[in-house]
Amino acid sequence: MTCECAPGTLTARQLVCNTCNRLCAVCNTLLNVDCDMCAQGAYKIHQSTCVRRCPEPYIEDDDNRICTFDQSLLDVSTPPVDPKGCMDGYFYDFQAKNCTQCQGNCLTCELEQTRCTSCPNGRYLTAGNVCALCDTVLSDSMITGSSGACIEVCGDGKNFGNEMCDDGNLEDGDGCSSTCEVEPDYQCSGGYPYKRDTCQYIRTEIVEVKVNKHNDLILKFSRPIQSRDGTISERRDFALSYRNQYGVWQYLSY
Repeated sequence: MTCECAPGTLTARQLVCNTCNRLCAVCNTLLNVDCDMCAQGAYKIHQSTCVRRCPEPYIEDDDNRICTFDQSLLDVSTPPVDPKGCMDGYFYDFQAKNCTQCQGNCLTCELEQTRCTSCPNGRYLTAGNVCALCDTVLSDSMITGSSGACIEVCGDGKNFGNEMCDDGNLEDGDGCSSTCEVEPDYQCSGGYPYKRDTCQYIRTEIVEVKVNKHNDLILKFSRPIQSRDGTISERRDFALSYRNQYGVWQYLSY
C-alpha cells in the first residue's frame, strides 16, 4: 500500500502526509532547507531555503520565486541624475561642475542639455529623448488633450512610446488589448510611429525534470502554472510524454 501525498505535503512513515514548511510549496524534508519550490510570497536562496525577503544584494523574482542578483548594481557607467540636487529644468554638468539649464524644449533633462526626461504640455517624449510637438507629425495619431498633454490614439497601429502596445485594432484576446495594454502571457514588440506592434503568445515550457529520493517526479516550468480547477484531477489538465529505457515514447494524462 502506498500513500500519494498532495503538493505541499511530504510522505513520511506510517503512510502519513506531513505538511511542508509554510514557506515551501514542494519540499524534500519538513525543514526549510531542501525546498524544490517556494510558496507564494517566498523566494529560494542558498541551499534551497525559502525566505520572505531576499538579502542584499539580491532582489525578489516573483515569476520564478527565487532570489536573483540585482543587475543594476553592475551598471556604474551612468552617473546618478542630479547628484548635486539641481532644480527642475537643470542638470548637473560633470565637466563644468555646475547646474546647467536644459534646452531643446525639455521640461527636465539629464547628462546633456538636450537629453530630455520629461516634456511640457503640448509635447511628448520620443524614444530618442526629444520633446516633439503633438500635432506636427502624424497628427491623427498623437493629439493634444483638454489638459494640454499629448494623448496617443489607441488602435491605429502607430506606437510613439506612450502605449504599452498598438497592434492596429481595438480587439481583446490578441495580445494587445482594446486599451493598448499587453495582455497576460503575451509579448509585444516592434511598434514605432510608422509601424504597428506584433504580439506573440509566450508558451509555458518544462525547463527541468528530476526525480527526488522519494521517487517523486518534479517538473520545473518556465513560469508558475495553475490547472483549470485549481488542482490536478481526473479532468486531465495536461499530458506528459517521455521516452522509456527501450526508446519507446510513453504518454500520460493528468
